[in-house]
Amino acid sequence: AAAEEYYRAQGYKVTNPIRHGLKADALWAEHIGKDITLLLACDCMVLLEGWEYSRGCRIEVAVAKVEGIDTYEAEDFRGISADKRGMLTQNK
Repeated sequence: AAAEEYYRAQGYKVTNPIRHGLKADALWAEHIGKDITLLLACDCMVLLEGWEYSRGCRIEVAVAKVEGIDTYEAEDFRGISADKRGMLTQNK
């Protein structure tokens, strides 16, 4: 939640897969399907520490690569100039 709040405060539209609107008891396939649908509407993906331990996140990263969606480790994204970040994260 802290990362989401940080990026919103910076003026970015944040898509958090945890807040995708499905009930917690929905099937895992439904969750990942919704997450990928949301991802496809994003301009880039910022990865939080430990992402590599999440099966769903690894799948999302693979989809992002196939679809040409830039992925960034959170600490690297913060190091990109504001002008470039703005170009990368404009709403589609």
